[in-house]
Amino acid sequence: ACPARAAALGGGEMQRGASALVQLRDAASVAQALTVLVQASVFSSKDAAKLTALVQASQQSEDDSADATFGAPAAAVYDGHSGDIVSTLESLLEKAEAQLAEARKKETSAMHNYAMMDQSLEDEMRFAGKDMKEAKQGLAKNGESKAAAEGDLDVTMKDLNTDTTALADL
Repeated sequence: ACPARAAALGGGEMQRGASALVQLRDAASVAQALTVLVQASVFSSKDAAKLTALVQASQQSEDDSADATFGAPAAAVYDGHSGDIVSTLESLLEKAEAQLAEARKKETSAMHNYAMMDQSLEDEMRFAGKDMKEAKQGLAKNGESKAAAEGDLDVTMKDLNTDTTALADL
C-alpha cells in the first residue's frame, strides 16, 4: 500500500508541477530504512541502491536550491527526479504485488494440502478404528471358542480317563 500510495501521490504531484516531491531532513535514516528493507528481502539491493541514489540526488538538489535562493525552488529542479522516483516506486509496487500474489498462491496451496492431509489422516484413523473393533470382536469370538474347546477337552479327558480305568479293570 505504501509504494502504491507513494507512486500515486508522486504521479499526481508531478502532473500538477509541484515544486517538491520528496522532502527529507535526514537522508541517513532513509538509507538505514532501505538497508532494513533489503535485509528483509522486500527490495533487492539494486532497487535499494537506486532509491538511495534518487533520495540523495533529491536532497542535494534541494540543498543547492535552498542555498541559491530563498523561496520555492524551481519546478525544473525536480522534474528529472520525479519521473525516476515514480517509475522506481511503480516498479517496486509491481514487484510487491507479484510477491503478494505468489505468497497467496503458496498459502492457498498449503491450505489445500493441509486439508487433504487432514482428511486422509481422519479417514485412516476411522478405518483403523473399524479394523481394531473387528479384531477385538474376532478375539472375543476366538476366546469363546477356545473356552468351549477347553471345556470339551476337559470332558473328553475325563471320559478318556474313565474309559482307560474301566478298560484296565477288565
